[in-house]
Amino acid sequence: FPSHDTLSVSAIIFAVGFGFDPFIHRAAEEALVATGTIEPRRLLYSGQYALVAAFHQLTALPLKQIDIWLVPVVASVLLPIGGYLGLRDGWKLSLSDAKSLWVTVLLFPFMLLTFTVPFTMTYAWFLSLLFLLPAARTLAQQGSVLFASAVMVLFHPLLALPTFLFAAGSFAYTSVKVLWKRIAILMGTFVLIAASIPVLFAMYQSSQGQAVLFDGVLTRLASFVSLFRSPYTDPIVTGK
Repeated sequence: FPSHDTLSVSAIIFAVGFGFDPFIHRAAEEALVATGTIEPRRLLYSGQYALVAAFHQLTALPLKQIDIWLVPVVASVLLPIGGYLGLRDGWKLSLSDAKSLWVTVLLFPFMLLTFTVPFTMTYAWFLSLLFLLPAARTLAQQGSVLFASAVMVLFHPLLALPTFLFAAGSFAYTSVKVLWKRIAILMGTFVLIAASIPVLFAMYQSSQGQAVLFDGVLTRLASFVSLFRSPYTDPIVTGK
């Protein structure tokens, strides 16, 4: 796949290109393989840890190599297939157009598809889902999409849960024809997605024995906005 050529270059610069986050998760995977458990025990990120450990046990490949290549390989297969099937069956493009226009998925930021952390695995599924949703028409197809989205919650719930709600809302929207019901579904889906993030943070704070506080949402709004102005550099460090 052309996507494999696009993404696999990350393996060359992996050691110096992606900061500390991938290596923290790899340390957790190594602990799971070595001891059979990770402390503290929680479901957060368990999807990736279990998947990498299972591949290691089944193939005897070095855990480091599995960790480096997992997301680039998954993305290089999932995105072309998801884009092609979605364009062909969902958007009803011709076979030749679907084979070539799937590359439009690479218009989305694909830096996150070049290294393995729980969020990037979820991001790969999310991008594929954007193309696949219109193609999921039968109950079996829609159930498969919702099941896969639910499984991704074990990888990174901050993206997977809104993705699940978005897919469920889309299927509910297409299942009704009455205008007011469609409007109600759109509004309900929007509210649920918007509420899901603070609810997840509240659940995490509560599980850590911390007070559930949201007072920093407004007081640190400027810091949040700065993520979109400068997503790849820290303005405090660079002075820009």
